[in-house]
Amino acid sequence: MNLNLYDANQEYETPVDLRGIPHPIVGYLGTVNSTRLNGDLLLALAQERPQYSLVFTGPEDKGFRQHALHQLPNVYFRGKKTVPELPAYLRAYDVCINPQMVNPITDGNYPIKIDEYLAMGKSTVATSTHTMRDIFAAHTHLATNRQEWLQVIDTALGEAGNRELEQEHIAFAHTHSWGHSVGKTYGIIENHLKGRAL
Repeated sequence: MNLNLYDANQEYETPVDLRGIPHPIVGYLGTVNSTRLNGDLLLALAQERPQYSLVFTGPEDKGFRQHALHQLPNVYFRGKKTVPELPAYLRAYDVCINPQMVNPITDGNYPIKIDEYLAMGKSTVATSTHTMRDIFAAHTHLATNRQEWLQVIDTALGEAGNRELEQEHIAFAHTHSWGHSVGKTYGIIENHLKGRAL
C-alpha cells in the first residue's frame, strides 16, 4: 500500500467546507455505502452524542442520500473529493471511524482506510470484524454494539493530540506500506536462497 500521500508531519490547511464545523469531529473517509456501513448505529451515535460532529467525506449511495442522518444538525456529508485532498480532511478529524456492518462482505475485508487513518496519527474506532481483531486490535478501538461504540469514541477523543500515541499509530501503519512489504518479501527470498546454497 502506498502511504506516501498520508504524511502526518506535513502542514495541511483545513478544507473550506470543514471550517466552522464544531469540534470534536468524528470523521469517516471513503465511500458512504449502505451495504457496508451501519446507518442505524451512526444515527444512534449522532443522536446520543449531539456535542460531537459526525463528518463523512466521500460519495454516498442512494441508501445514504435518503438516510435520516441528513436531518440531524451535527451530521455533515461533504461528498467526493480528489485523492490529493484527502489528507487535509483526515488532519481535521479528531477521531476516525469505520462503522461497518458485520456481513460476509465486511468480515474478512482488509480495510485500507484504517492504515490511512493511522498513517495520519489518528486514534481510530472500528467495528470488531475478523480482520480488525487479527491485524489492528492493538492499535485501534474496536466495538461490537452501540454502547461499546459510545464508550470507545469517548475514549479515543481523550487521546486526541497525544503525540506519543500518534507516532505509534504512524509507525504501525507504515509496516503495511508497499516499501515495507517488498523489503520483507525480498528478505524471505534471500533467506530461502541462502538456505539452498548451504
